[in-house]
Amino acid sequence: MCNASKHSPGCDCGFGPPYPPRYSVSRTTSWVDWAGGSAERLRTGLLQAGWDAGGIEHVLHEYAAGQLGSSETTTLRERIEGLLRIRETRVERVDTVTVNVPLFAFSAPAVKGARVVYSETRTTSRGRSWLLNFSPVGTSHAATLDVEQVASYTAGAGSCKLVLVPVAVRVEQLTILRHGQVVGYGVRAGALPPEESQDSDLRRRAVQSIRASDLPSPEASPFDVLAVDVTQDRSRDIHTASRAWTIDVGREVSAAIPGIPFSANVKLRQLNKLTLAFDLPAGHAYHAELYPTHLAWTRPTEPTATRRRRAA
Repeated sequence: MCNASKHSPGCDCGFGPPYPPRYSVSRTTSWVDWAGGSAERLRTGLLQAGWDAGGIEHVLHEYAAGQLGSSETTTLRERIEGLLRIRETRVERVDTVTVNVPLFAFSAPAVKGARVVYSETRTTSRGRSWLLNFSPVGTSHAATLDVEQVASYTAGAGSCKLVLVPVAVRVEQLTILRHGQVVGYGVRAGALPPEESQDSDLRRRAVQSIRASDLPSPEASPFDVLAVDVTQDRSRDIHTASRAWTIDVGREVSAAIPGIPFSANVKLRQLNKLTLAFDLPAGHAYHAELYPTHLAWTRPTEPTATRRRRAA
């Protein structure tokens, strides 16, 4: 058992000496540089920041007309920044909140003694498990986050778990003015280094209990299937199985930001090998499908003889 004086490697108990943050910000990109190549990004950012329709259309008109191209005296970045000065932005309030970014969901079948263990295996020298590209809300900055690996998490019989990484986010409440007159209210939000927040949750990875109905809906076919049929085994044995994979394919998730109506779009890349280890009691047929986002059980079913005895 873990205590305050001795901790196993990768311990996430939260007690004892201070632990290093479980993620770091490796790069930030200003909103002008991030949005400057896309009219849609410009429109969305200004709209979330509270700009009025006239101001937004003026910026987009200049953008579409090609008047933001490079010249001998100004860069594209400088000319966009010049256009943004047609409105004044006043920061009314600043808060630092914690946003939970979902990484993977898994569960164990509702059979007594069943268990599923999630773990991440180091495959890089830096020990990173995930790379997160945190898109800005409003006109804040974009950030690239390196997430450190976790030891393991366990789902007991009938339970469903969501693996998360808590991220610090600065949220600014904005008022937009034109010639001193208020034309709109909005927000901007961007990821921060964990050192800029006092939330101790940033110093450990997290897992959260969820309902099976909260699992994401598959958008494609599963990349792997687990099928174990031990309905004829009348012993009390526990059968074991495992699945491991490395899928270095980007996918996008949405993470709610407390206190504002917008969510952050976060692009994930899995850097390390993920493993699911299964403990499956005898007497059942098991079938599960693996997706990049989650593990989904399509059964177990009870043995026919057991169902008949219950029906009698």
